[in-house]
Amino acid sequence: MAKIGFVTDSTADFPQGADRQNNIHIIPVHVVVDSNDYLDKIEISNDQIIEKMKKNHQVFTRPAAPAEYADFYENLLKKYDYILSFQVASNLSECFQSAKSSLNLIDPESAKKIKIINTKSISIGQAMYVLKAIEIIKKEKTIDDLENKVNLIMGTNISNFTVDSLIWLKKTGKIGTLGAAFGNMLDIKPLIVLKDSSLKPLGSIRGKKNVLNEMASYAGKTRKRTGFEYDVWVAHCDAEEDANYLSEKLAKELGINQNEIKIIKSGAAIAVQTGPGSIAWGMVKK
Repeated sequence: MAKIGFVTDSTADFPQGADRQNNIHIIPVHVVVDSNDYLDKIEISNDQIIEKMKKNHQVFTRPAAPAEYADFYENLLKKYDYILSFQVASNLSECFQSAKSSLNLIDPESAKKIKIINTKSISIGQAMYVLKAIEIIKKEKTIDDLENKVNLIMGTNISNFTVDSLIWLKKTGKIGTLGAAFGNMLDIKPLIVLKDSSLKPLGSIRGKKNVLNEMASYAGKTRKRTGFEYDVWVAHCDAEEDANYLSEKLAKELGINQNEIKIIKSGAAIAVQTGPGSIAWGMVKK
């Protein structure tokens, strides 16, 4: 079997060490704080980003340029026969387009050895997609029809999130002014799902604990309806206590041990959009 290099953007949030254990190469997005440009997780940490946000600095992310992708791929082709590159949802970031454009900067014969895949997800959903792809390749010893196979599995993916304030989504243009105002009234917390590469509202609930309870209840109902066993992850942005609470409730609803649930710190890409206090969970069929 050809030697395959696995690549993804730093927009994917893996359990600690999972990227290294699976030899996944990470292309950092850029984090811009005021007028200063940093490489995500290389020149600036998640904690530093959150601290800047809390102090009302202007923070946003931008994708690596096509030339950066091209250099990254060309270096990897020195030791791999083929590259699979898994990008964040194209509706949420320009990483996918930047990666695709990079192929025009690479020798045509080398470019044929690179496949760019739109995961249609972000954060833990994107990371789950990458790990499922690797799992399939290791099992079947082929990359034939890989995207369709992974999409079938990821079709079982259930995930949603909530935020302490919709102001961050408003700043990044992901939600309208009315939604931001409503989300800050009377301790109402929104329940939001990423579906078809877009953010869609599921409802709104008063109180953080109540919305976390609703998330866990939804997971339990899904488990009873499908009968599937799931891999379950929880991600948070400066909300470790809430993440542990949600993990406990999910374990109870799903009938599993709490230590089976991975708890992950959200990276820059999702933190900048959802803000401190945001929390998400996701599960995909084993």
